[in-house]
Amino acid sequence: MQFGFERCPYCGNTNGFIYIHGHYQCKVCNQNVMPCCGGEQECETDDAKTES
Repeated sequence: MQFGFERCPYCGNTNGFIYIHGHYQCKVCNQNVMPCCGGEQECETDDAKTES
């Protein structure tokens, strides 16, 4: 998994992250380091436009 960083931005841990409840968190301090949606937004597709 690539986050753009190798250490936890909160505690500096280098022991990795764990996926739990739809997001990644630090194994040591349990801070959410990668939100489940990552700031993504839903976009309308062509299928949604043609529904009646």
